[in-house]
Amino acid sequence: MAGQSKILIVDDDRVGAALLREVLLAAGRDYAIRVEHSGSQALDSLEKDVSDLILLDVVLQDIDGFEVCRRIKARPSLKDVPVILVTALEKIEEKVLGFSAGASDYIVKPINADETRMRVETHLRIKQYQDELKEVNEELKRTQAASIEAAKMSAVGSLAAGVAHEFNNILGLMKGFVQLGKDDRDPAFLQQSNVILEDLIKRGEGLVDGLLNFSRDSSFQDREVIDIREVLKNDAMLLKNKFESAGMSLETDFQDVPAVDCYQNQISQVFVNMALNAFDAMAKTAEKKLLVGVKKCLCDSEGYCSVGGAHRFKSPGDCVVISIKDTGCGIPEKMRDKIFEPFVTTKGVVGGGDSSRPGTGLGLSVAYGIIKRHEGFIFFDSKPGKGTEFFIVLPVGRG
Repeated sequence: MAGQSKILIVDDDRVGAALLREVLLAAGRDYAIRVEHSGSQALDSLEKDVSDLILLDVVLQDIDGFEVCRRIKARPSLKDVPVILVTALEKIEEKVLGFSAGASDYIVKPINADETRMRVETHLRIKQYQDELKEVNEELKRTQAASIEAAKMSAVGSLAAGVAHEFNNILGLMKGFVQLGKDDRDPAFLQQSNVILEDLIKRGEGLVDGLLNFSRDSSFQDREVIDIREVLKNDAMLLKNKFESAGMSLETDFQDVPAVDCYQNQISQVFVNMALNAFDAMAKTAEKKLLVGVKKCLCDSEGYCSVGGAHRFKSPGDCVVISIKDTGCGIPEKMRDKIFEPFVTTKGVVGGGDSSRPGTGLGLSVAYGIIKRHEGFIFFDSKPGKGTEFFIVLPVGRG
């Protein structure tokens, strides 16, 4: 095993504790062994120094071993530490009581040296593997978070140019009305100009707020119950100028739907990234139209959504479906099975849209991960040369 393993022996019998210590040291392993002679001392000791394994005698004078084990397992910092009970008790009910308290194993007195060393070594290895697995999972979470932010920043850069252009248009209109106000002092005209200027200011504020909200770090946001249509409406406003300046249309068809419990910023990121993918896919097609829809659908008694897809929810009920349909080049057949994998991109592939803008291959994999964390699913229908329609299905009130 890598590194020194810390073992705590808890036994009020000093002779028995010393014998157990000698048995372990005789194995020649790199063990750091400390001994406590009461349950309360052991619990205090574990507050200061967490062990890799605990050998706990069941019969203690102050607190019995079962209760000590329960208290150990109740602490978040100790819940994964293996506890091996050392006891002369052999009744099945007592063993069940020990396992119910959270014990990992039993050693029966009088102890057998070889068996004791084997059990200790086995549980230390299991603990090591658990720690390594935990670290891998944490690293995966960090990598996933970094991928989400990388995909978001890529989208922000693409949105910013369109927002800046629209903002310049607003400023130009405002400047024109201010100049006209200087030349024309008619009260009726000035009143009308003020109304228009206020509307332009609100449009500008909406653009800035929308971009700031989209850019905000979603790791600090809580889930909330929202009207998904309002989120997509604001995002569509951010995208509108980019699409129109490229001769593309962005249309919406939002039906009445139930509110959804979600991370608003993450759902926004999914939509914007997928809309930008559609933008690239339509760069070289004659028809350039993106249709975004929102509607309610029902899952049947087996948990399958009426809109399609192979995903099965745990229970029947309402779902909200977001559809994103483009008239682009479609997804090449050879790419379809791996389109949601990280670093897979159709940009630069024949039939894969605008190859002049290299893709990171993060957008769809990030979208897939986000929707999966929302207990939803995502699938698509694509026809070469005619376009692709993505479906995002989110459950209402259950997974």
